[in-house]
Amino acid sequence: MSVSSSSYTRKRDVKLPEKYFDINNYTTLNAYRDLLSYILKEDICPLPSEIADDLNPKPWVTVQYQKATKNYIDHFKAKPRYFTQYPNFTIIYGVSLASALGSANKDESNALWDYTNQILSSLKILPDEKLLDIFIPAAIGKVYNDDSFQTQFINILVEKYSITTFFPHYITFLQSVVETKKINRYHISIVTKIVTTYSIDSHDLEALKGVIDSLKMESFPGVQSQVKLLKQALMEFESEQFNYQSSFSPRENSQLMKRSPARSVSSRHSFLSGASSFAAPSARSISPEILEEILENAESGTFESSTGILNEARAQLERLKEFPRNRSFEPLFNLALETYKKRDTTDEEKKHIYLLMTSLNTLCNPIELLNIYLKNQNNKKYQGDFLEQCYQHFLKTSGVSEIVSKTTKLPVSLVVQSELAPRKDIEFAFTCLNYWESSYDGVRRVWELIKNEPEIDINEYFDPLDFTQKCFLITGLRAHMMDDNLESLEPVIEKLDSRMMNETKSARVAREAQIVGEKMSELIKTETPKMRNYRSPAGSSRSSSRQTPSRLDSSHSSRYGDYSKYETGSRFGNLKHLDGTKFDSSSRVSSSAYKSDLLKDLPSDRSSRITPRKFSLANQDKSDFMMKTPNSRVLSKPPSSSSKASVNVALSRNTVTAEVRAKVLARTANAKTPVRQTHV
Repeated sequence: MSVSSSSYTRKRDVKLPEKYFDINNYTTLNAYRDLLSYILKEDICPLPSEIADDLNPKPWVTVQYQKATKNYIDHFKAKPRYFTQYPNFTIIYGVSLASALGSANKDESNALWDYTNQILSSLKILPDEKLLDIFIPAAIGKVYNDDSFQTQFINILVEKYSITTFFPHYITFLQSVVETKKINRYHISIVTKIVTTYSIDSHDLEALKGVIDSLKMESFPGVQSQVKLLKQALMEFESEQFNYQSSFSPRENSQLMKRSPARSVSSRHSFLSGASSFAAPSARSISPEILEEILENAESGTFESSTGILNEARAQLERLKEFPRNRSFEPLFNLALETYKKRDTTDEEKKHIYLLMTSLNTLCNPIELLNIYLKNQNNKKYQGDFLEQCYQHFLKTSGVSEIVSKTTKLPVSLVVQSELAPRKDIEFAFTCLNYWESSYDGVRRVWELIKNEPEIDINEYFDPLDFTQKCFLITGLRAHMMDDNLESLEPVIEKLDSRMMNETKSARVAREAQIVGEKMSELIKTETPKMRNYRSPAGSSRSSSRQTPSRLDSSHSSRYGDYSKYETGSRFGNLKHLDGTKFDSSSRVSSSAYKSDLLKDLPSDRSSRITPRKFSLANQDKSDFMMKTPNSRVLSKPPSSSSKASVNVALSRNTVTAEVRAKVLARTANAKTPVRQTHV
C-alpha cells in the first residue's frame, strides 16, 4: 500500500466535462460507473498510478467493489495528503462508488457513505460548487425514507456550502425528479425542513413555488400530504417575511434574512434540531389525516417504496397512539410481512418493520388481530420465524388471553418447525451441483428456480457449499442472466455474492470443522459395534478364526493353563475374567520373558535353532494362529485344540535333541498362565 512520494509529481484536480453535470443522467447505476471510469483514467486521475489501480473496481462485481472500498479507506489513512489536496476527485469517487454499490450491497454502501462523510467534514478546501449537482442525486436520488448516512451527507453539504449556495442546486434536483416522476415524500420533507429552519432568498423561493405548482397531484398521490405541509410552511414563511420586512428599512430588507434563534439550529448535524435523521417527523407532520392517506396508499399500492411507507405509518402510529376505527389494519399487516421477507430489505429496515408490528399489536382490536394471525399461520408468502416473533409479542402485550372465553385455548405457537417440509426441487438442484458430472445441470436448475421465484430462499443449501463451488455457481448464474437478458435479477445474484464474501475464513473453517466433526461422530457410532464384536470372547457366535481366538479343549487346558476362564481385554494383552473382574497382572508372565526362558537351552547351532515361527506349530497354516490388531500388530493366538501328540509332532519336525525336547515339554506342561507371543 505504500507509495513513494519522491517520484510523484502533483497534478491538477479533476475537472469534469459539461455532459457529466446533467442531473437527469444520475438515475441509474451505469451513470456512476461511467463517472468512475472517467476520473480513474491515467491522464485524468491526479493520484499516483499505484493508488489509482487499487481504486479501480473493474469488473463491476461485488468482490471488486469491496476491494476498492477497502483500498480507498486504507490509502486515505496511509496518505491523507494525496486525497485532501484533490477534493473534487476524493468526494466524486466516494459518492460514485457508494451509489454504484446500490441497494444490493447495503452494508458496504453505508460504510463508504460514513467514511465519505468523515472526509468531507475534514476537508479545508471544498469541492467545486458545480459538483453539488452530482452529490445531491447520488445521496438521495433513490432514497425513499430516512437513511442516516445519506441524510448526514446532505447536512454536511448545507453546513459547508451554506444554505445560500446549496438550495439552488437542490431546487434543480427537485425539478429533475418531478420531470422524471421519481419524486417521493422524503424529497419534499427535506424542503419542508429547510423552509421551516432557514430564511430563503426571494429568488429561490419563487423557483421553489414554481416547482411545487408544476406537481400534478393526480400524478403523485403518494406525496399529497407532504406537499400540503410544504405549502403551509411556505405561507408561514411569507407571513414572517412580510412582518420582518415591515419592521426595517428597505436597505436592510434586501439582505438575506436569518430566522429567529427559536427557528434555527446550532447543531453540527444542521437543520434537524440536533437530530441526524429524518426518521422522526416533527409534530406538525403528525395528524390523523396524514395517517389516513398513508393507509389509503398502502391499501391501493400507490407508493414508491414499501419500506418508506411502512416507516411513515410507524412514525404516525407511535405519535398518535390510535389506529383509525374506520380502516382495516390487514393491508398494512400483510405489506409489513411481505416487505420483511424481501431480499433487499436491510437489517435496519427489518427493525423498523418489527416496531410497526409491535404498534399494531398494542393499538388494534385484539380479537380481529388474532384472527389475522391464525389465518396466516401456514402462509408460505411470509417468513415463519418473524411471524412467530410478532405473535409472541402479541400474546404478551395485547391482553387477548383475558378477552377470549376460558373455553377457548389460544395456540402457544404459530409455527411448528417439523411441519416445514424441504423443497425437493431445491435439494435436487444442489445435489446435481455437488457432482462434477452434473454440476452444469445443477447451475441451470438453480437459475430456473431463481428466475421463476426471485424471492426464493436457498441460503440453507448455499451456505454448506465449498468456496469454489459458490464461485462456480455465481459465475454460472451471471452467465444465464446475460443469456436470458434478465438484468433485473442482478440484485438476487449480488446478494449471494455478498453472502459468500461476508463469510470470513475463520468462520468458514469453523463451519467445515463442525461438519467433519459431525461425520466423525456418525462414523464412530457405526464402527463401535463392529469393534465390540471384534473384541468379543472366544465363545461368541463369530466363528472366523482370523477374528476370534479359538478356545482350548480340556486336555490342552490342563497342560497350558485354563484359558477358558479368560477373555482377551485389549490389543495390549490385558486379560479379564469372564465374570468381569480384572485379572491380577502380578501373576502374569510376559511373552518376552517366557520366550527367552523357553529357548535359553536351545543349541547355538544356527541350523538346529528353533525360531519363534517354527516353534509356533511351525508347519501348520499360520492363519489359524495369527491375527492382526487394529494397529496392524501381528500377535500369536493361543494354540488351537490339540493334544500332546500334536506338540510332539511339531517338535519332531525340527532337528532338536531329545534333551531339549524333554525340557520344552516339561516347561509347557507346567505353565499355569496363558501366554501371548509376539510374532517377529
